[in-house]
Amino acid sequence: MKSPASKRDGLTVGVWLQRDLVDRLDSLAERAGITRSKLLANMIEMNVTSLERADSAGILPLVLLMRDLQEGLRGWCRQIEDDPETVKETWANGGYHVAT
Repeated sequence: MKSPASKRDGLTVGVWLQRDLVDRLDSLAERAGITRSKLLANMIEMNVTSLERADSAGILPLVLLMRDLQEGLRGWCRQIEDDPETVKETWANGGYHVAT
């Protein structure tokens, strides 16, 4: 006899996530009344659809570049929060450059 999971047409995909992100996902899933797995599946499906639309419009590289920029800025902001004095010194010594 087949298990309930084998009746569905899908695969189990393992993903490593930061603990704080898992906590945030769990909180959202609980508020939505769904499982973490269902929340992740919904989010992935929505984002894949968006990326497919961006690709068909010819702007997928731009969308991915914007995501990379967002991640870089997020990391830079964390650095400022963690060690503001080093960041100030780096700015003072001309270590950061902003293209104009």
